[in-house]
Amino acid sequence: MIRLVQTPARWKTASLGDVCRIQGGVPAPQDEMAFENGEIPFVRMKDVGRHHLTNNLHETDQRLNKAYFESAGFEVTPRGSVLMPRSGSVGLNHRAILTVDAVIVSHLCALIPISREISVDFLYRFLSRVDMRKLTKKTTGLDSIAFSDLRLVAVPLPPLSDQERIAKVLDRAEALRETRNLALARLDSLLQSVFLQMFGDPTTNSKKWTRKTMGEIGEVITGNTPPRSNGSLYGTAIEWIKSDNLNTPNHYLTQAEEGLSAKGKRLARIAPQGSVLVTC
Repeated sequence: MIRLVQTPARWKTASLGDVCRIQGGVPAPQDEMAFENGEIPFVRMKDVGRHHLTNNLHETDQRLNKAYFESAGFEVTPRGSVLMPRSGSVGLNHRAILTVDAVIVSHLCALIPISREISVDFLYRFLSRVDMRKLTKKTTGLDSIAFSDLRLVAVPLPPLSDQERIAKVLDRAEALRETRNLALARLDSLLQSVFLQMFGDPTTNSKKWTRKTMGEIGEVITGNTPPRSNGSLYGTAIEWIKSDNLNTPNHYLTQAEEGLSAKGKRLARIAPQGSVLVTC
């Protein structure tokens, strides 16, 4: 078995292939007639990626008509399956529980529980923690996962009562996170509205404010990267901020994962406290 995450030693484990049937998808039809008056949901990568993680995937942009479905010999993926990328966008680690019968595109695969020892909710939550990039190989230039490797992934099997309890706790945590994100989005919209009311649209300068260039009101500098080949330049003397520390909905930086040594600090361009950072 292939262990991709640590789990409690007291839990029984099994390989993914022992508890699930793994089903591949089909190539996306190129004929638009395949979707005319469609009834059968056709799941593309973007349908899963729209949510990233969801335990209720039922809406798709396209639906296949029955005539094309039958002529192509497609197989239905049953509701209750866990979907994940198996080629191309594997590194995005999207996961979804399919809650309608559907046909899935070939860049996805479905994990269909066949054992009474595992619940679909627990399987979904477990797989949401697994970084499948550890299994990828290059195929025709794309990252992909071989089903033979996927079947060997170790899956924990605590008692079903524990699985249900864990899944419910994580469901509640996810609901709280979504509520928080919605509140932040609404607050951000309110702040933008207040800003426009007070100062007008900055792109058109509707309030006719005096304008100055960035160079007139402050100093504009770029960062730099001390040579990676010299390990002595990296340490804990000062945080080394990168663009991923700005990739956040908050106004303040996240903590840097790397730092520079005192020697590296002397070679770096230091941004003083109170500086405004932008990615360039």
